[in-house]
Amino acid sequence: LGNLQPENAGDKPADYWRAGEVRRYHMAPKAARLQAELTQSAASLGGLHRGPGIVLDLGAGGGLSSLTFQALAADSSAVGGPPFVIGLDASPAMLAAVSKEKDLAGIRIPSLPCAAVPGAREDDARLVDIAIGVQWQRQRYDRVLADLAQPLPFRSGIADGVLSVSAVQWLLDGRPEPSSVSAQATDQGEQAASSTSLLGPQTRLRRLFRCLRQASVPCARMALQFYPPKGDHDFGARAVVDASRAEGFDADVVLDFPHRGTAKKWVLVAQAPPALDVDSRNFEVSKSSLRRQGQPAWCALCWPVVAGCCALQARCTAGAGDSDDAAVRARLEQQHVEVALRLARCGRRLREARGELGAAGKSSEIRERLERELHPLQRALATALDDALQAMLPRQQLEDEVLEDSSAKKRRLLSNSASAEQPEAEPPAGPEEAAPTKTQLRSTIMERLQDVLAVIHRAPSEQWALPPPPLGSEAEDKLYF
Repeated sequence: LGNLQPENAGDKPADYWRAGEVRRYHMAPKAARLQAELTQSAASLGGLHRGPGIVLDLGAGGGLSSLTFQALAADSSAVGGPPFVIGLDASPAMLAAVSKEKDLAGIRIPSLPCAAVPGAREDDARLVDIAIGVQWQRQRYDRVLADLAQPLPFRSGIADGVLSVSAVQWLLDGRPEPSSVSAQATDQGEQAASSTSLLGPQTRLRRLFRCLRQASVPCARMALQFYPPKGDHDFGARAVVDASRAEGFDADVVLDFPHRGTAKKWVLVAQAPPALDVDSRNFEVSKSSLRRQGQPAWCALCWPVVAGCCALQARCTAGAGDSDDAAVRARLEQQHVEVALRLARCGRRLREARGELGAAGKSSEIRERLERELHPLQRALATALDDALQAMLPRQQLEDEVLEDSSAKKRRLLSNSASAEQPEAEPPAGPEEAAPTKTQLRSTIMERLQDVLAVIHRAPSEQWALPPPPLGSEAEDKLYF
């Protein structure tokens, strides 16, 4: 099947996840670790319920995401232990593939933010052995054969939280044909992009979120990691978040990088409405509207998804507290630093190629190559970052020179009188403008990170803040900054 996404290879999950495909999946190298990292990312971003109660795991398969979450919840030392997890899946073969403790040996993932461990500090980087979850599965886990596209078999108000890893995309309907979209809708920006005419009815998604709202307790939290369709990520993210909001959830789509590489992962984080009290419900909706103002904060790392925000922005929005963990925040900031460094170096090469610093013989060739290899958005951001860093670097270099002068003065004071009487040699003349090294650029970016983030978190022009058309897989892959 090549690079075809599983949800596009069969009509239903049970049609794809038969015994042979289930064995192939579980035998894949690092499959268990990747699944555990996705679970940790979703649970961390969603702030899922960790104490006694019930958490639903949608598309649980062999239970790896369930036991990973239970290991993380147990590590949080919640009074009463981790919740009872009910795993749902439409594939009998997947449900039968129970994870064994020996297959999980050595898989350790970061603990959830601010886990309540005696004596632990917020900046402690601790790892959790997911094999711990196996013993909790024996006590607090059950499996249900259920199709997520159909009504869920639960009574009202039983779920304290909802987790899902790589399942919700099976319910996503494709983008409607262009002929079905009115010309008027395309000129209405965000409001039109959220309309049924552009996203389609999304009947199965709406039914799922309607069932989840009914099954959830007031203010229950959800974290659903999903894969948008290749080449049309913004449409997929927008369809999922709009379907959840239409059923009353306060929801956002958040970008994270849970693995060691640069692979983007998307998580719907949502909260069920409070108890049906009119005043409190209106207050929550008002607070949510003020936070989002109709559109998530823009981030270069998210593009072409403009319907979501990055995990760093999500944590900044949440503010300090249990949702803010120093180690997690440092990881998210480092991702932005690396992107800014790559773009800034491209911006400098573009400036050189335009003749400000570069050699005339190669300027045209370098400029043409960069403009061919970089997406227009990357070029715009690269130029903006280079301009911003040009303004920062002289100030940084001046501070470095002051430190160097201070050190030289101390050395002169400590020298003997004979050497002090000798005339001081003039320093060799340097070039009029020395290009900053990669190390210097990185140092400046890290020290002035808030200024750099102001560039990365602002669309260069209005066109980049609008929902893009389908880009195709190759064009979208090119935008993995």
